[in-house]
Amino acid sequence: LKTTVSLPRAALEVETRRLNAIATTIASAILALIIGLAVLLPRRRGGAGPVAELEQAITDNEFVPYYQPVVDIRTGRLRGAEVLIRWRKPDGTIVMPSTFIPIAESSGLIRDMTRDLMRRVCAEMGTAIGARPSLKVSFNLAGQLFSDEKIVHDIRKIFVNTPVKFQQVVLEV
Repeated sequence: LKTTVSLPRAALEVETRRLNAIATTIASAILALIIGLAVLLPRRRGGAGPVAELEQAITDNEFVPYYQPVVDIRTGRLRGAEVLIRWRKPDGTIVMPSTFIPIAESSGLIRDMTRDLMRRVCAEMGTAIGARPSLKVSFNLAGQLFSDEKIVHDIRKIFVNTPVKFQQVVLEV
């Protein structure tokens, strides 16, 4: 099958301009739709992006400690607890750390989150831990916190006037 189309050059140029105008209009409409969605979707969720939502959750004390027992497998004795963080939203749903920790680390909110978690552990369990000197309480720290010695001062401030001794605090990467 062979087809030959013959068209005056002027008509071809007019048709090309018309097709370019249609393509430009469609591309502009798609771009406007994408921009509109990008602007409107965060507003539908209350105007907060993920970082602002984390900041508000820290302010509202929505991050709570979960205590995972550490047991000596030879003796069966309790050695302490590893403190894990969970996000308990106002509606009661629990958000796992894999959802929010990367955002907290990339935004720098991980320091505030860690300090608040430590303070909360002192308030909730400080007396019980302090009364048992052989128990340890472990916290997972983001690697970036170890590159700033300010975390050492933060930890001192948090634990200095509590029943928990510094020897009982374990920091894990």
